[in-house]
Amino acid sequence: MKEIRILEFEQLVMARLTSPRDYAGRSLVLWNADYMDYGIAYRVIEQCCERYNKENPNDQVWFKRSDMTFYKDDYTQPQTWHERMVWDEDFKEYVPCNELKRCGILFNTGCYFSDDQQDEWLRFVNTHTNKSGGVFQDCAVIVCAQAGGMSYFGPSNPKYNLKEEQFGENCDIYHIQPTIEEWAKWAEQFYGSEIIKVVRAYIEKNGVGVIRGFDYWMRVMMKLVSILEEHNVCSLSQIPESEVSSEIGAWVTVEHPDFCKFIYSILEDNPSKE
Repeated sequence: MKEIRILEFEQLVMARLTSPRDYAGRSLVLWNADYMDYGIAYRVIEQCCERYNKENPNDQVWFKRSDMTFYKDDYTQPQTWHERMVWDEDFKEYVPCNELKRCGILFNTGCYFSDDQQDEWLRFVNTHTNKSGGVFQDCAVIVCAQAGGMSYFGPSNPKYNLKEEQFGENCDIYHIQPTIEEWAKWAEQFYGSEIIKVVRAYIEKNGVGVIRGFDYWMRVMMKLVSILEEHNVCSLSQIPESEVSSEIGAWVTVEHPDFCKFIYSILEDNPSKE
C-alpha cells in the first residue's frame, strides 16, 4: 500500500479519465476512504470529471457511484444516462435533466448487504465482472475498501476485516493521507476560514490520525456549516456553545466530548472579524 497526497490522487484520477484503456481491468483501491459526497475521494473525482469535460467538449464524462447492488448492476454499456439538476429560468428553480454520457469513473462505495457478500464484492473488484457482465473498458474503477471492519450496518465481525492480500495483482492500493497543510489549503474551497481554523487546531492538538482521519473531519465541518446556515449567522461565536454542542450530533460529542469547549476557547482567543 502506498500513501499519497490529494494532488497525487487527482493525477491518478485524471490519468484514468484521459487514457481509460491503459487501466482497463485494473482497480484503484482507496484504503479506508469515505465514499460520501463530503469526502476527499468523492470531491476529487467530481472535480476531475468537471475539469475533463471543460477540456474535452466532445467527450463528456460523469462518474457513477456504485453501491450495494454492485453484484447485478449493468456496467457494460459505453454510455449511460446521468441525471443532473439545471436551472430553469421560466420556473426559477432547478429541474432534473437527463444526459447520455460516458461513465468515466465507476466509484464503488465498498458497501455490501452483509459480511457474507464480501467474497462476491472482492470478485467484482478483482475481475470487474458481475451477473450482468464486465465493466466497460472505457470506465475506470475506483473502490473504497472499508478495511476496519465497518459494514453498511455498522461494525462487522473482525474476521471479515479486509487485508491487502485479498486484492488481486490488478489492484493499485492507496491510502489518501495529505499533510495537514495540504488538507487545510484544499478544504478552503468548501469551508470558511473560521471553521477550518478551529477544526485544524483541534486536529493539531490531538494528532492527525485522531478517530478516522481527514474524511471524518470533513463531515464535522459540513455539520458546522449547516449549523451556521440554520442560525443565519457568519460565525460560531454568535451561537451559544451549548446550542452547537446539542446540534452537532452525538457521533461527535461522544467521541470528542471536549470538542465544542475547545473550539470556543479558540474563538475567544481569536474573535472573528466577520
